[in-house]
Amino acid sequence: MNNDAHTLKCCRILRQLSPSSRCKDIFDYSWMSSITVGVKYYRFSLSWARILPKGTADNVNPKGIEYYNKLIDELLKNGIKPMVTLYHWDLPQNLEDMGGWLNFTISDIFGDYARVCFKNFGDRVKFWATLNEPWVSAVIGYGNGIHAPGISRPKDGMYLAGHTLLLAHGKAWHVYDREFRQTQKGRVSIVLNSDYHFPQKNEDASLKAAKRGMEWTLGWFANPIYINGDYPEVMKTLIAKHSKIEGIPNRLPQFTAEEKKMLKGTADFFGLNHYTSVMCGNLTHFDNISAVDWNYWIDSETYNYKDGSWLKGAPNWLAKVPLGLRKLLSYIKENYGDPEIYITENGWSEKGEDQRVGEAALNDTERVGYYTDYINEALKATLLDGVNLK
Repeated sequence: MNNDAHTLKCCRILRQLSPSSRCKDIFDYSWMSSITVGVKYYRFSLSWARILPKGTADNVNPKGIEYYNKLIDELLKNGIKPMVTLYHWDLPQNLEDMGGWLNFTISDIFGDYARVCFKNFGDRVKFWATLNEPWVSAVIGYGNGIHAPGISRPKDGMYLAGHTLLLAHGKAWHVYDREFRQTQKGRVSIVLNSDYHFPQKNEDASLKAAKRGMEWTLGWFANPIYINGDYPEVMKTLIAKHSKIEGIPNRLPQFTAEEKKMLKGTADFFGLNHYTSVMCGNLTHFDNISAVDWNYWIDSETYNYKDGSWLKGAPNWLAKVPLGLRKLLSYIKENYGDPEIYITENGWSEKGEDQRVGEAALNDTERVGYYTDYINEALKATLLDGVNLK
């Protein structure tokens, strides 16, 4: 099931609101708040199903086009530049019925969808992201099934979905590059999320484990786009080894030579979502390696945890680790060709803040501290480390 159906079934909406109201809320409140605080950019995502109800380009919804045209025009009228994401986890149900991102042909359909968006909005939109956090779409949607479509295939689901997502990104980028770049003069990239992985110990095994942790999160998607069109070597080696141990075909799909060529260099900047960091250790204890149920969570032969000294946020995955941002920005500079980096998401939620009312609700000390410290580390990365942060 797609995002709307999955959300309704699992009853995960605040105040039992309908998913159909979310875009109206954005238009009526979120971007108007941006005017008040004087922001220069407003990042939002398009709903694929709102524009193409059946998911395919042969059935365009004019009301969907009109809605986003109005939003874009209002932003520009108020001096705010739109930064638009084509896909933020809401696949049309018709395409989910085809297997969703497990079906490699969806990548071609995504290219057609991108063309419709570039054609209708690209005269005014100059910053595009093809996908938001493909790691989340693949791992949380098709690995453990927490997000839509709720598929739990921890051995191969995320690798298959991630493969299709990468192909979709590359095809959309080339649609823009071939058909629209010369006249619209915009920029297209992808938004990747990553924690920074601190080594558990200052020793070789831990340092290598932390590097593998980075490759299994950021490198999985960044390496094909920014380096050589293919997955990190350590991913290919370990997943092939673990698959062989179990006597099954390689669980990591392989790119053809043509696909590698197509993917390499398909980014005009580096979009980064970053909230927190982890400690990363080397996973070595296997009583019987031939009996291990290999899957995404242990394929990297690492394990992650939060340091006990870190301030914890509301969700269990969130902790305040400002230094991790500086480390991550420098890591991107050193490993992915020193790209222009835009931090597209970052933020904090405090335990119990949703229960506060009146004056108590204005006590935002933790969030202020979080942003102050993270911005300070970003500034250090720029001024001291030479990171090309925009």
